[in-house]
Amino acid sequence: KSQPRAEIAWVKDICVEKDRYIGWPSVCRLRNGDLIAVFSGDRDQHICPYGKVQMIRSKDGGETWSAPKTIADGPLDDRDAGIVQMTDGEIVVTYFTSVAYRAPGILKRHPEYRMADENLTPEIEKASIGYFRLVSRDNGETWRAVGGIGSFFTDIRFDRMVAGRL
Repeated sequence: KSQPRAEIAWVKDICVEKDRYIGWPSVCRLRNGDLIAVFSGDRDQHICPYGKVQMIRSKDGGETWSAPKTIADGPLDDRDAGIVQMTDGEIVVTYFTSVAYRAPGILKRHPEYRMADENLTPEIEKASIGYFRLVSRDNGETWRAVGGIGSFFTDIRFDRMVAGRL
């Protein structure tokens, strides 16, 4: 079945972090009408050790947005957040962590990135690398980490979605 083309209503900045890099946003309209955008923010650049999962909210259809709120900030680079609201109202945010900043070419240009790993034990690194999930039962006011997942789609209860809709 053919789907109508999306219409671009406006193009504007909804979050600016001065002298920082923001990447890979995802947005969800909640059942209560709020829009929540999640992204990897407070970064130096595309590949760096400082990425955090942040969110912003609009209560007026995207006209105005809140300041960014950090919802995940582990010891590694947190990146590529995605968001969906399940049919039971639970909001799920997924993201993964990366150590790509350790590549020799990047460390040559940014030797200060070595300091990001100073207190990182092998045990902490093992627990911190991978794919992760946060959930909220109060429309994104508070978040709870529910542990690592094997992939973006493991144990995220897509069976509760209406068939054929995402």
